[in-house]
Amino acid sequence: MSENLKTWEMILQQVIDTIPSRIFWKDKNFKYLGCNKSFAEHFQYSKEDIIGKDDHEMGWVMEESADLFRRDDEFVIGTGESKLNFEDKSISSSGESIWVNTSKIPLYDSDNNIYGLLGISDDITVKKEIEVDLQLAKLRHEQLAKKSSSVVWEVDIDGLFTYISPVAEEVFGYSPEEIINEMHIYNSFNIENKDSYKKMILSMIKNKETIDGIEIKYKNKNNEDVWVLTNGLPVKDKMDQLLVYRGMFNDITYLKKIEEEIMDLSFRDSLTGLNNRRFFVEELRRLDTKRNLPLTAVMIDVDGLKLVNDTFGHDAGDLLLKKTADILVKECRADDIISRLGGDEFIILLPKTSSEEAKVIVERIHKQVRKERIEAVNLSISYGINTKNEESEIIQDIFKIADIEMYHKKIKKKRKLRNETVETILERLFERNPEEKQHSQNVSELSVSIGNALNLPIIEIEKLKSLGKFHDIGKIVISSDLLMKKEKLTNWDLREIRRHPESGYVILSSSDEFVNFAKETLYHHESYDGKGYPYGLKGEDIPLNSRIIALANSYDSMTSDRYGRKGLSKMEAIDFILKESGKQFDPEIVTAFLSIDLP
Repeated sequence: MSENLKTWEMILQQVIDTIPSRIFWKDKNFKYLGCNKSFAEHFQYSKEDIIGKDDHEMGWVMEESADLFRRDDEFVIGTGESKLNFEDKSISSSGESIWVNTSKIPLYDSDNNIYGLLGISDDITVKKEIEVDLQLAKLRHEQLAKKSSSVVWEVDIDGLFTYISPVAEEVFGYSPEEIINEMHIYNSFNIENKDSYKKMILSMIKNKETIDGIEIKYKNKNNEDVWVLTNGLPVKDKMDQLLVYRGMFNDITYLKKIEEEIMDLSFRDSLTGLNNRRFFVEELRRLDTKRNLPLTAVMIDVDGLKLVNDTFGHDAGDLLLKKTADILVKECRADDIISRLGGDEFIILLPKTSSEEAKVIVERIHKQVRKERIEAVNLSISYGINTKNEESEIIQDIFKIADIEMYHKKIKKKRKLRNETVETILERLFERNPEEKQHSQNVSELSVSIGNALNLPIIEIEKLKSLGKFHDIGKIVISSDLLMKKEKLTNWDLREIRRHPESGYVILSSSDEFVNFAKETLYHHESYDGKGYPYGLKGEDIPLNSRIIALANSYDSMTSDRYGRKGLSKMEAIDFILKESGKQFDPEIVTAFLSIDLP
C-alpha cells in the first residue's frame, strides 16, 4: 500500500472519528472491521476489542438484540439493499434501555461484489420520550373535551350567586336551590384560601375586570377535590355601572389528575419508584438554604451491577436496583430525599443532619444490604459522605467530594469484591446442586493427573487444579430442574445448557484472580475435530488446558451417578474415549489419560 493511500486512510479515519453518530463496518461474516471513536466510547470498549468480533461476542449486546442485529445484517448483505432509518431498542453501556435510529448499506469491492456493510446509529431516546409526552398531552386534551362540564353562573356586585346552571349538581353535588342566593362565589363549595380568593374576586368586581382562566380547587358536597377553570366578565348598563358578573366554571378535575400523573412520571424513576435526577435538581434548589444546615449528601453506587446483568440478565440487574432502592427507603427518614441519578448511582440528601448522624443512617443501610442476595451475588454498595455546614460552601463541591470518596472506596474494594463474588457464585452453585461440587473436585484431580502425565510445568498444574474446580461455574445460570431433567432434552434445553461456558467466561473475566483461565473455561466444550461449542474451534486452536478439562469432564460425567442417572463402568467410558480419540478428544491427551490410575 502506498504511503499516499495510508495517509488518506488515516485522514478518513480522523474525519469519521469527529462524527458524533456511531459508525461501524462489518465483513460478510458479520464481524466488525472497524468503527469510529463515538461507537467505541459509547460501549466503553477500545476499537481493538471490537474488531474481529460479532455482536454475539460483544458483552454489551443481549442475545435477543444480537439476533435482531444479525437479521438486519443478513438482509443487507444477502439482498444488496440498504435498510435505512429504522428504529430499535438497544442497551446502553450502563445497562439501561435506549432507542436508536440505524441505517445500514452494503459495501462493494472493485469487482462490484458485496464484502460487508456500513452502519450508522444515533441515540434517539430523548426524541422518543418527547413523542410519548406529546401523545400523553394529546390524550389529555382529548379526554378533557369529553369529560369537562361547563357550569354557567351569575353573581351580583357582592359575589352572591343569582344564577347557576343545573349541571352544577353534577360538578359540585349541590343543587341550584342550595346555591342561588345562598352562597358567594368566593367562599362556596369549601374553597381553599378563602380570604385571599375573596379579596381577589371582590377587587376584580369592583374594578370591572375580566376573570380570565383562573384555576380554583373547590371541595364538592362529598368533600372531594374539584378543579374548575373560571372565566367571567362584567355586565354593565349604559352608564357603565356594574349590573352583574357572568361566567363559566369548566370542570378540569380529570385534566389536573392527568397533569399530576405526568408530573409524577417526569420526577420519578420508572424502575425503582424513587425520585429521579430531575426531581433531585429541583428539590436541591429548595433545600439548599441556611435553615437546612447541616445538609449532608450521601452518594451511593451499587457494586457488581454489570456482572449481574452480563451473567443473569437485565431482569436480575433490575431486581438488584429495586432491592437497593427498597432498603434506602426503609432505612432513611421520612424527610430525607432519595433519588436514583441513573445507572447504578443513588444519592440521599439529609437536611439538618451532621456527618456523624448520616454515618448512623448509612450503617443501618449497610446492615440490611449485607443480608440481601440477588441470584448468587451478594448485594453490596460503595458510598461517600460529605456535609455542608456553612452557608458560604458550594453544594456542588459537597457532592463532588462525596462522589470522590465513594469512587475511592469502590476502587479499593473492587478487586476483593469481585474475587469474593466469583467464590460466592461457585458456592451457591454447589449449595443448589451438591453433585456439581463432587464433579468439579473429580475433574480437578483428573486434570492434574493428566497434566502430570504430560510433564506440564507446575504453574500449569496449579492452573489445571483451579480450572477443574471452576470450569462449570457458568451452570449457575441454568435452572436446577433443567440440570436434573431425565427426559430427552429439547433444542431449547440444549441451547440453555450450552450457554454455561460463555457465562463462566463472563463471571471469571470479572475477577483479576480468575481471569487468567477464563478463556480456557470458555473452550472446555470444544471438540478436537471442530464439532464442539460455542465456537467450533479445532485441534490446537483449542487451548491445551481446555482439551485436558474436556477429557476429564467427559470421563467423570460418564462414570458418575449424577442427577439420578446411572453412570457407565470404567471400561465402557475408556472404550468411548478410545473411539473418540482424534474426534472429540486430542489423541496425545488420550494417551496420557490412559497412563494414569483412573478412579
